[in-house]
Formats: sequence, structure tokens, C-alpha cells
Amino acid sequence: MPEAWDSRPPPIDHQAPRARPRRVLRGLAVVFFGVMALVGCLLVGLFAWVSYSGSDIERAKAEALAAAAGSNDHGCLAKAMERIQADPPFLFSLREGTFLLECLAHSEATESFCEGAPTPYTSEANLEFGTSKCQSLDLEEGPCVGLFTQVSIHCAQRQPAPSH
Repeated sequence: MPEAWDSRPPPIDHQAPRARPRRVLRGLAVVFFGVMALVGCLLVGLFAWVSYSGSDIERAKAEALAAAAGSNDHGCLAKAMERIQADPPFLFSLREGTFLLECLAHSEATESFCEGAPTPYTSEANLEFGTSKCQSLDLEEGPCVGLFTQVSIHCAQRQPAPSH
């Protein structure tokens, strides 16, 4: 019988299918270890940032207590604005927000300070409030608006709870 009429199937090459899964597994391993290395670097960076910023926060609290002595809430806000103008953060600094809240908590309260302050965490109202205040003071909006968000948080905490 001639070969053209042979009814047997062609021989199977058993090594060809194994080569492809090995490449896929090798590629997945490279991706996995690459992602793990990236996550490790991010965790180390986060740890370093938290360690560094913790001392900044404590220093800001101590400076706020000193600034609050003999001052009122308008003085605390003015001092916080001086701080962001002297050393402007990129957007808003946790350090400056902590400074302002701590200073406001230990300074003399004035009635006019909280006028017009929206309830905290209403982002549109806080953004409009902070933007209008910063524009009237001719200050850069990013860090300044963050300070006025802290003002609305302080004012909400200062108001007496509604009676039922």
C-alpha cells in the first residue's frame, strides 16, 4: 500500500505542547515577582513616610500649642496661612491641618469665626467656601482651601449638639 493511502495518523510530537506552557509559566513568574518587588518597595516607602511624618505631626502639635497661647481663632488661622506661605506644600499638608486644628482647639473662640462655614465633609460646599475665602485673601487655592476645610471641621465640633 502506498504511503499516500496510509490511514494511520501522523506521529504526535509530545515536546511541542510542553514548550508553550513553560514559557507562559516563566512569564507569569516574572510578572508575579516583579509585582511583589514593587509592593515591597511601596511598603518600605510607606513605612519611611509614616516614620518621618509622625515626628512632623508631633512638632506641629507643639508649635500649635505655643501659637494658641494668648491668641484667638483668627490668630491661629493667620499663623497657619503664614506657615503655608513660608513653606508651601504641594496640595495640602497633614502637618498644617494638624497645626490649625490643634491651635483652634486651644485658642480663644470668637463668634464671627465660624460664620458661613459649611458642615464638614460636604465637598462642594467646602470647596466653594475655601475657594472664595482664599481668593479674597489672594492666596494659592490648593493648601489654602485645605485650611478652610479644617475650619469647617473645627466649627462643627464647636457647635453644641442639637437637643432632642
